[in-house]
Amino acid sequence: MKSIRSISDLRVFMHRNEQPIYFISATNFNLLGLDQWVRNLRYINYIDCFDGRHPNVFVPSEVPHAEFESIEDINNYLLQHKEVIDHIKSHGGRPVATFLMFDDETEELCKELGIEVWFPKAKLRTRCDNKMETVRIGNKAGVFSVPNALEKVESFAHLMQIAERAKLGSDLVIQSAFGDSGHTTFFIASEDDFDKHKDEIVNDPEVKIMKRINCRGATLEACARALRDAGARHVGVLTVARVVHAAL
Repeated sequence: MKSIRSISDLRVFMHRNEQPIYFISATNFNLLGLDQWVRNLRYINYIDCFDGRHPNVFVPSEVPHAEFESIEDINNYLLQHKEVIDHIKSHGGRPVATFLMFDDETEELCKELGIEVWFPKAKLRTRCDNKMETVRIGNKAGVFSVPNALEKVESFAHLMQIAERAKLGSDLVIQSAFGDSGHTTFFIASEDDFDKHKDEIVNDPEVKIMKRINCRGATLEACARALRDAGARHVGVLTVARVVHAAL
């Protein structure tokens, strides 16, 4: 197929895929079900969520390894496992790999095994995963985020000086460069709040300091809640859809 012009074309293209594609990760959760759409897509995982019942999930027997500290560690362990290497070789072809997370070592291991990584370089991914860098990229593209300042914070007094200069107010949200937002986001409205997270904040070379805003819910659930709060006794939802292709 030279070009894809519709969802039907896309489905046919994926169904005819002959190249071995592997999703390598702790579990197959992130691409769960995609193997029903893409022919020759298989999962190589550390944890078997299906107790051996999924035909496209391969989980090697466990061998001694260093304690995992990240998903990257799990992937690198899998790529060095003899059973995994044999499994990939047994399906032949020109294998390609996708990951939830990967690093320079992952790339090197794939190169040694003749596996193409279907992602930009890990170095670029790491750079773009930096919250400071994404803000700068967004600003350059004219896509601005919540009012913020990107600076090194030395103390609570220094934080207040930065906030005043940037007109962010005194109710702030601070994020560090990397990590899950739930663990690296700090809500600072007082010096006591700051002291609870002082080490994480002042030890970072740069943090994102944001004006705290009131995010308004725009989901159906949020809309229904707002209507009930306003006195509505019953809330129903009508969804209107258009059939794109009869085969879907």
